[in-house]
Amino acid sequence: MMQGDAHVSNLDPMASDPNNGDIWVEEGPHLMIAVPKYLLKGLSDDPYNGGPYVMWKDTPYAHIMVPLKNK
Repeated sequence: MMQGDAHVSNLDPMASDPNNGDIWVEEGPHLMIAVPKYLLKGLSDDPYNGGPYVMWKDTPYAHIMVPLKNK
């Protein structure tokens, strides 16, 4: 995802309404790292923490997002 991605919900991969109360993000260049879900425990799911975070934490699509440059 070296070009970044669209404005998406950080909680629900199927969400389509940015006014649904979720945290929505539009990430710039980033890496997406898929690992077994048990390895995500203890990692932040806050996309504004200034570093890697878990996206879609409570879904089968959970993965680590690693921003490649500061916003």
